Amino acid sequence: MDRLPEHASAVVVGGGFAGAATAWWLARGGIADVLVVEREDLLGLHASGRNAGMCRQIAEDDRWTALCARGAALLREPPDGFAARPLTVTGSYLVAADDATLAALVDQAGRHGITHRVVEVAEVERRVPALAGVPGVAAVFTPDDGVIDATALLHGLVGGARRAGARVVRRCQVEAARPVAGGDGVDVVTSRGTVQTRVVVCAAGAWAGEVGAGAGARDVGFQPVRRHLFFLAQGADGPAVGDPFVWRVGAGEGYVRNGADGLIASYCDATPTVPGDARVDADADERLAARLTTLAPRLAERAITARWSCLRTYAPEGPPRVGWDRDVPWLFWVAGLGGHGATACAAIGQDAARAIAARLG
Repeated sequence: MDRLPEHASAVVVGGGFAGAATAWWLARGGIADVLVVEREDLLGLHASGRNAGMCRQIAEDDRWTALCARGAALLREPPDGFAARPLTVTGSYLVAADDATLAALVDQAGRHGITHRVVEVAEVERRVPALAGVPGVAAVFTPDDGVIDATALLHGLVGGARRAGARVVRRCQVEAARPVAGGDGVDVVTSRGTVQTRVVVCAAGAWAGEVGAGAGARDVGFQPVRRHLFFLAQGADGPAVGDPFVWRVGAGEGYVRNGADGLIASYCDATPTVPGDARVDADADERLAARLTTLAPRLAERAITARWSCLRTYAPEGPPRVGWDRDVPWLFWVAGLGGHGATACAAIGQDAARAIAARLG
């Protein structure tokens, strides 16, 4: 672990996908004395390290789809020093619950140049027999989607940033940030000491609001939510490693995907919560079984071998907050990634680093 320095050009608060990607692009762009501070002992503990690792380009609106498409392109063909093979391309089936949902998926893909084709639900059932009975009017097959090795991606970003001169300090909680009296810098007060900087990057996930308040920013209104994920027992009818993941979009949402780490399913809950270590609800197993009875009847009886929950944080306007605070001139937001962090972080970090580098000169 690196030691806390006395000075840094930029202090990035948060060691998940948002902070790591921003630090990687900053350091690779020539701002070598970047500092990442993470309150936990492990990087990406609450969201980045607990996600399902699905690279889905067609998202809920134009802003998100643009970011996810750019991020996916960087994962498929990463720049030198980014991360070794972070994405396995498997393709995806987005099963539309109704005609309006199908039209929206096709419209998003078309406007953003995402390779896709509309297929009958029967193709999904033939390709992934375990999903026989999945309800929907049709599906959108996106061949360039896939499964992300979240650990490799996060460690690749952090390792690349450190090789380019950035420092990473764990078990370091930011308590406040305030302008230096009579100067143009900012003192970032942490549990390990104080570091002076020119820019504070708030990439603290569910804690973004708290970090922003400690810097004197207004309440932006970030909302953390809790989502449950499950490992299911493998079956002879799949899904197999390399199969496309299947995500029913619209009413009765849920997904199933396979990869080297096993078969993962979720009923796509989003329960508002407070920042903290997300716990599994007592009725989580029953809720998954109820959703699978409709979504994938063959999977409803499979044993649950593990379960966990993670945090996702949404910005009030929907798309992520990536930009300078309107009142605190040295505070830059990279927050509210809403579950798209693994797919979109490379694009979001690039945008953030460009804006920050321009200010640093």
